[in-house]
This record gives sequence, structure tokens and C-alpha cells, in this order.
Amino acid sequence: MTILVTGGTGKTGLLLSRLLKEANHSVLITSRSGTAPSPYQAVKFDWFDSETFENPFNADSSIDRVYLIAPAVVDQLTIVKPFIDLAMSKGVKRFVLLSASQVDIGSPPMGKIHEYLSDVKVDYAVLRPTWFMRTYLLNTNSKVRQGLKLHSQRTLVLYFTRAFASRTNFLVWQKMDVSLSSRSKTLHRLPTML
Repeated sequence: MTILVTGGTGKTGLLLSRLLKEANHSVLITSRSGTAPSPYQAVKFDWFDSETFENPFNADSSIDRVYLIAPAVVDQLTIVKPFIDLAMSKGVKRFVLLSASQVDIGSPPMGKIHEYLSDVKVDYAVLRPTWFMRTYLLNTNSKVRQGLKLHSQRTLVLYFTRAFASRTNFLVWQKMDVSLSSRSKTLHRLPTML
């Protein structure tokens, strides 16, 4: 079983790939160039070239989970939906979508993808961070940056592991409160993120 990481050379994709590999998961990374840093296997994939959508499945027929980083456009669903449909036809059983806390189901841009995943009755999780601390740390001292980076990585391990392993459909993490919930009830209370 293989986890496909779209946007695999980006900020969250590469970190997720490393964490999954360290946990002995088989990982395939997508990138527009088809390359990734060692030791990762990569395949050419471009949201704006639907002919590349088959590439991951040609490279590894055992893909059963996908981490979705949608393209930065307003109408994301129009571009991502054909890939989701193809992935399901190839045997993908679970999707993990990176969204944002302020984007509700059905709202553009990522909320439309969230709504589609819910409508097609596939197993999925939606990660909804409020913001990434690393973005604001460019001018802080290196010890503070390193401490926050380590905390963030440990926290992400927990979030991503639960997102890929559980039947939970919805994950929101915020600066002051983090909860993992399904459609109707809170399942877990997680540690506060910095």
C-alpha cells in the first residue's frame, strides 16, 4: 500500500513524506518536474495537465491513499475532481485534503473539494490549520525557530498519522484549541499547538 503525496516537494508535502517514510510507509511524491530529493521516488504530475494524472498509478499500482494539495486557483474543484475520480477508479480508498480553518465545506476554493469528497462517500480527512507558525519565524533567533520546528514536526506526525489511519473526516487545528472530530461529535482532544 502506497501513499501518494501531491505537492510532494512543497512545505507540507516534503515534511509529510519524510514523516511517512520514517514510519515505514511506502510513499510516492508528485512534482511538476517529476523529481524529488533523495531518497524519495517521484513522478511527474501537474494539476494543469490532466495527461499527467495517470502517471502516479502507472508508477505504482498499489496507491490507496492520497494527500491532496490543490492548485492555487479559485475554481479548484474543476481541476481536482477529474483526478479524484480517476484515483477512486484506480483503488484509492482515502484522501487527506489540506484546507484552511476559515474555509467551510462548500465554500470556495477548498471547501468545494471537501464537499465533493463528502458527496462521493469516499473515506477522507480535511486538515484545516489556522496558519503555519514557520511562516512567521523568518526573523526570530535560531534556537526559537529550531524549538518550534521540532514541536511542529512532532505535532504534525500525530495529525497526519490520525488523518491517514482513522475514519475521521474532519480535522481542525488552531492556535489555542485543537480538536479531531467527525461529522457529529468530537472524538479526541489534542494538545494545543503553539
